[in-house]
Amino acid sequence: MLALLEFGTDWCGFCLASAPIVTKALAAHPALKHLKVEDGSGRALGRSFKVKLCVGSPSICHF
Repeated sequence: MLALLEFGTDWCGFCLASAPIVTKALAAHPALKHLKVEDGSGRALGRSFKVKLCVGSPSICHF
């Protein structure tokens, strides 16, 4: 199983700009599982992956 873990926010311009790319990738790979983690609610999880949401772009991890 492949999984895509996406950290971002709904108000971030870079996160919004990457949404069509992520959507296209998910459509091209239907077996890929996707989990989007919002800043705030997923802050502890993000820290465990060394994600820094303030860098100006979404962080995407794949497994």
